[in-house]
Amino acid sequence: MIALGHSLLELIIVILLAIGLSSGMASETIQFTIAILGGVLLSWMGGQMLIGTFRGDIQLPRSGGEDSTMSLKDLVNMGVITTASNPFWYAWWVTAAAGYLVQAQDLGLPAVAAFYFGHISADFTWDTTLSTVVGSGRRWITDRIYRFIIALCGSFFIYTGILFLLMPFRH
Repeated sequence: MIALGHSLLELIIVILLAIGLSSGMASETIQFTIAILGGVLLSWMGGQMLIGTFRGDIQLPRSGGEDSTMSLKDLVNMGVITTASNPFWYAWWVTAAAGYLVQAQDLGLPAVAAFYFGHISADFTWDTTLSTVVGSGRRWITDRIYRFIIALCGSFFIYTGILFLLMPFRH
C-alpha cells in the first residue's frame, strides 16, 4: 500500500512533466529551493535518527504492536508523504526521468504509459524485495544491530543532506 501511494504520486508527476512542468523545474530558483529544503530536511531527519539511537529511543519494532493496525488508507498516505518529502525523488524526476520521459513522448502516449508502468513495476519489485528481507530479518536482527543500521542510515542522511546544501554553490 505504501508503494501504491508512491506510484500515485509518480503518476501525477508523469502527467505534469508530460504537459510541460519540466521546463519550470529547470529553473535555477526551483532547483536551488529543492536543494536547500531537501538538504535541511535530510540533515534534520538524519540528526533525529542519530539522536534517537544514542538516547536509546530507537528499538526494533515488534510484530503485533500498534504499527500493525494502520489502515490501508493510512499506508497509501504514508507512501505519498514519504515520496513527497524525499528530495532525491524530485532530483530523479527533474533530471534523468524527465529526459527519459521526453524520449518516450517522442514515441507517443503508449511509450509514456510503458515508461510509467515499467518504472512503477521496478518500484513494486524493489519494495517487495526490501519488505521480504526486513520481515525475514526479525529472526536474526537484534536491537543493537537495528540501532547500528539506523545510526548508519542517519549518518548517510546527514551526508547527503550536506551534499544537497552544497549543490547550489558548486556552479
